[in-house]
Amino acid sequence: RQQLREVRAGTGYLSQDDQRLHFGLGPEPRVQRLVIRWPDGEEEVLQDIAANRLIKVERSKGIVAEGFVR
Repeated sequence: RQQLREVRAGTGYLSQDDQRLHFGLGPEPRVQRLVIRWPDGEEEVLQDIAANRLIKVERSKGIVAEGFVR
């Protein structure tokens, strides 16, 4: 299955949109493949990510922080 989410910035006056993206996996224990397309069109691919995790991704560095979702 494939899902798409976008981070948008600057959509409100004196406000900030949440920079986090949530993907529902149902019973799946892992994300097989995550493709991040950066604003300039460059793509970064991450693989085999455990479910129920909050991850922080930095460009060209991959996952730089990870924690459990409660």
